[in-house]
Amino acid sequence: MEDYIEEELAISEEQAREDRVLTAEIFQRPISDIYRRPRVDTVPESAPIYEVVALMELQGVGAVAVVHDEALVGIVSTHDLVTRVMARGLPMDSPVAKVMTRRPESFMPDDALAYLFNAIQCGSGGHFPIVDANNRPLSIVSTCEALAYILDECPEQVTNIPSIPFRGKPERYGA
Repeated sequence: MEDYIEEELAISEEQAREDRVLTAEIFQRPISDIYRRPRVDTVPESAPIYEVVALMELQGVGAVAVVHDEALVGIVSTHDLVTRVMARGLPMDSPVAKVMTRRPESFMPDDALAYLFNAIQCGSGGHFPIVDANNRPLSIVSTCEALAYILDECPEQVTNIPSIPFRGKPERYGA
């Protein structure tokens, strides 16, 4: 009986809770709100591709910042490795400078999320470096992290549905 009462109370509380609604205000928040990793992995332009691949595997990241004198000069992602290394048959001891995306679109921590989402929508890449005033990398934000941040604002609308869409004929109750 006590379990039943607790369950009914939980249901009542859930029904009374006001749904969070995604508003345009969220896009005015700073990009720094998204950071999942407190630091960014960097490599020099001369680093061989095999070292970059090993670093990405070790750290479990999809992109690494490429630097010259601590300043961002490029980014290399798994996409770059597939399309520019594997597809072209480049040797793995080639310098990462041969395959990196040069001068990637980057942002500063206080820039509004709207700019990041604009870059995502325009197809500017899947990973975006976040830099300080001296163009030193602070973090890399992926498209997936940005989307996860937005979805965390309204989890009820996303996490409370089945993972597979229902595409059948609606059944009528009592028929």
